[in-house]
Amino acid sequence: MVLPVAGILTLSDPDIEVKTLPAVTVISVLCKGPPYRNLGLAHKRMYTYLEENTLTMSGPPPREYYLNDPAETPPEEDLLTEIQYPVA
Repeated sequence: MVLPVAGILTLSDPDIEVKTLPAVTVISVLCKGPPYRNLGLAHKRMYTYLEENTLTMSGPPPREYYLNDPAETPPEEDLLTEIQYPVA
């Protein structure tokens, strides 16, 4: 899971690692609603878009950004997830 953060971050859990992700050119899609319901279809459409536009994935693997917190975003239908595919 990727959670975007800004500023200084102090961690005490050895199972959590902070990384700076490389800047890349991406195609992206924004999904609204529960992630478990929409993400499979969104990824399928991203692959179709890659093929139709003669693009290839490159660099790091696809990224999923959860833009709001399910605990703070009732109803589930308002949850937002951005999927990014690095492309060449």
